[in-house]
Amino acid sequence: MGALARRTLSVAMIVIATVAVASARGAELTKQGYVARAEGVCKAGVAQAGPLITKGFREVKKNEVLSAAPKFARAAKLYEGIRRRLGAIPPPAADARDLAAWLRRLEIQNDFLARSGDALAEDKRVKAQGYFTRFIHNGNLANDLVLGYGFKSCLFHQHVK
Repeated sequence: MGALARRTLSVAMIVIATVAVASARGAELTKQGYVARAEGVCKAGVAQAGPLITKGFREVKKNEVLSAAPKFARAAKLYEGIRRRLGAIPPPAADARDLAAWLRRLEIQNDFLARSGDALAEDKRVKAQGYFTRFIHNGNLANDLVLGYGFKSCLFHQHVK
């Protein structure tokens, strides 16, 4: 076997090995596998962001809007991180459309949370209230998209108490 043939064979073997490794790594998640991975991301993130929102709403009820604003801004950043990590999980092909719509709805919801914090920081309470309403509404719409998946931590729960 000549040098060119050995080199071609070596390159072909490397390509085959690379494709085999990529295929093994890229094995598609099942719906249950996706939910399990997503739940791990959501549970950790919601444990941090949920209390901030609850405290923020309590402060707003007590008319302490300027101290509530940073809590909503911090929660929005945490939720954005959660959404990005969820977006990095490859969805099952059969559910890709639904999960993409869900992630988009979460992005819209998070935008309203950030805007509500900004409005409170500017002491624009009525504007903030409108954003809070849209935040809650979009959370409910996001839930509607994935109710059949079996999510627990990834479902939006109103933190208003």
